[in-house]
Amino acid sequence: MSTDDADFRPIVAALGRLDAAFATLHQPCQASHAGSPDELARAILGGEASLAPGSAMSLALRRVLAGVLLALGSLGLCCGLFAGLLFPWLFNTDVALVQGLPSLSYVAFEDGAPGRKVLIEGRLSARNRVSPEGFVLYTRSVAVHEPDGDRSWQELEQVHPSLLVELPDGLVRVVGDYRTNGSMEREERGDRLVEGLRVGAEVIVVGRTVQGQEGLELDAELLGVGTRAEFIAATQMAARFFGIFGWTFVALGVLMLLGGGWLLWRLLRP
Repeated sequence: MSTDDADFRPIVAALGRLDAAFATLHQPCQASHAGSPDELARAILGGEASLAPGSAMSLALRRVLAGVLLALGSLGLCCGLFAGLLFPWLFNTDVALVQGLPSLSYVAFEDGAPGRKVLIEGRLSARNRVSPEGFVLYTRSVAVHEPDGDRSWQELEQVHPSLLVELPDGLVRVVGDYRTNGSMEREERGDRLVEGLRVGAEVIVVGRTVQGQEGLELDAELLGVGTRAEFIAATQMAARFFGIFGWTFVALGVLMLLGGGWLLWRLLRP
């Protein structure tokens, strides 16, 4: 055999192996195995090569992916249940509280014994003490600059003082450690932020009547922003939003858990 024929011998052998590999792919009785990358490589390379390193890498990647999907799915499921159940319940509790009480006038407020649970609707009186920025009740925060350039707010103080609420026919003093619910006005000046309510803001207050030094006062548990109708509508909308938001996360979490579980089952099965 000539030298030229010897030079083409490896090429001819490789073409033969390639032809045999494609013939293997078309065998009906072996259709479930013929298309695997490992067998195709062995057919082309004469069984002398192995994809063990690549297979090991693929296995490791699948293990990581399964772990990530299971972790993210669990987190999404927990966060979704938290947001989809707790927050709507809290908002709906406030709605039920407000809907269950009529709005009293000043005369009806004064005409009764202490200890009644009541609701009043009015405006913050100009006789209230205000902050330098003009707020009656407020939260003051300062900016914190993160190394990555982002900015967050750190609360410095929260001021919820005793209030004077002006009804159409009188003035009611509001006392106690009340919580607020509703959208506050924001005023940002450089690295300072103040959120609160100014004189004249419409509010509703729920609490129990108590005897004060100058007559009946309202020991408040809830101060809502806006009129009674506005408060109910806004709170119901917030409950629906958190319900949709939370259950969306639950659905995504379940899908991720199913995907991670399926990958894990494929990895663990013999």
